[in-house]
Amino acid sequence: MNSLRKRLILLFVVVTTTTLGLFGYYEQKQLREDLERRFSATRQDIVEHLRHSLTDPVWSLNQETMNARLEAALLHPEVARVQILAPDGHEVYAAIARPIPLDEKLATLDETLIYPPAEVSAERRVLPTARLRIDFDRSEMDDSLRRALNRQLAEVVAMNLLLLLLLCFGLRLMFDPLAQLRDALNDLAGRDADTLEELPPFRLREFDSVIDGFNRTLRRLRLIILRQGEAETRARAAMRSTNEALAQVRAAQQELLEKNRQLEILSITDRLTGLYNRHKLDALLQSELARCQRYGGVFSLILLDVDHFKAVNDRFGHPVGDCVLRDIARKLEENKRGADTLGRWGGEEFMLISPDTALDGALQFAEKLREAVEKHCDPTAGGVTASFGVASFRDGDSLKDLVARADQALYRSKHMGRNRVECLD
Repeated sequence: MNSLRKRLILLFVVVTTTTLGLFGYYEQKQLREDLERRFSATRQDIVEHLRHSLTDPVWSLNQETMNARLEAALLHPEVARVQILAPDGHEVYAAIARPIPLDEKLATLDETLIYPPAEVSAERRVLPTARLRIDFDRSEMDDSLRRALNRQLAEVVAMNLLLLLLLCFGLRLMFDPLAQLRDALNDLAGRDADTLEELPPFRLREFDSVIDGFNRTLRRLRLIILRQGEAETRARAAMRSTNEALAQVRAAQQELLEKNRQLEILSITDRLTGLYNRHKLDALLQSELARCQRYGGVFSLILLDVDHFKAVNDRFGHPVGDCVLRDIARKLEENKRGADTLGRWGGEEFMLISPDTALDGALQFAEKLREAVEKHCDPTAGGVTASFGVASFRDGDSLKDLVARADQALYRSKHMGRNRVECLD
C-alpha cells in the first residue's frame, strides 16, 4: 500500500507539474508576444511623432525647441536616449539621455531621416536636413516578463504542495468516507467556498482529523475570500482616486502648455498688425542665413516703408495711421507667397524674407506688392503708397551687410521719388 501510494504521489506530481508548466509556458509566450507588439507600436509612434515635430525646429536650427522636444520624448519610459545628427551622422545637433546607463543588450536602435517642412521648395525637400536616432530600452518589458515568470513558478509550487497534501489525505481514506471526502474536494475545486457546507465528523480519529483539516481550510478560504473582497474594494477606491489625481495633473499640464504657447505667440507677434515682430524676424533671418551658408542656396530680403506716413498721422491722427498700417499688413499678407515670411520691422516699415528667391524674382515680386499697396484706398486717408528696397544673399554676407543693402536700396527708392522698387546689386 505504501509503495502504491508513493507511485501515485510521484505520478501525480509529474503530471501536475508538467501540465502547469505547459500552461505557464503558453501564458508566458502570450505575454511576451503582447509586450512585443505594444513595444513595437509604441516605438513606431514615438519615432513618427518626433520626426514630424522636429521638422520645423531642425530646419530653422532652433536649439531651444529641439531640446524641449527631446526632453518631452523622455517622458516615455521606453526612450533611453535621443539624438539629432547631421544627415551623414557625424555631427550632433542636439542630444538627451537618461542618467541611468543604457544596457546595450536590452536596447533597440531606431533611425530615421528628417526632411525640410512642406513650405520649402520641392527641390530642397528631397535632401534630408538631419538624422534622428532613438535608443529604446527594453528593460521594463523584460522585468515584466521576469515578474510574471516568478509568479507562475510560485503558483506551480504552491499548487503542487496543496494538491499533494490533499492527495496524501485522500489516499488514507476508504470506502464511503473516501468517496464523501473526494466529492467534497471536487466541490471545493469547482464551486465557491461560500456555498459549501462543512463536513460532519465520522467519529474515527484518522478520518475526523482529515475532515477537521478540510473544514479549517474551508473556513480559511472563506476568510481569504472575504479579505480579498475588502482588499479589492479598497484597491478600486484607490484606483479611482489615482485616476482623478492623474486627470487633474493632465489638465494642469495642458493648461500650462497652452499658457506657454500663448506667451510664445505674444513674444514674437506685433500687437498692432498681428505679424511677426522684429525679434522674430531677426531670428528667422539668422536661421535663413545659416542655412544658406551651410547648405548653399540664395534668399532675398524686401524692405518697404509707407510713404508720407507722418503726414497721415499729423492730418488724421494716430488711430487712422494704425488702421492704415493694419490694412497694408493685410494687403501684403494676401499677396505674399506661402514660403515667404512677413513681419513688421518697426514703425511704418515692413520686411519680407523670400527663401530660394534670387534678385530678379525678388524685384518682380516686390513690384507686385507695390502695385497691390498702390491700388488700396483707405476710407479715411485715401490712397497710400510704399517704397521698396530689395537685396539678395551673396557669399560672404553677414546679416548686417544684407540688411544694410536693403535699407540703402529703400533709401534710394525714397530719394528717387517714392512709390518704386530699388536695389543696389
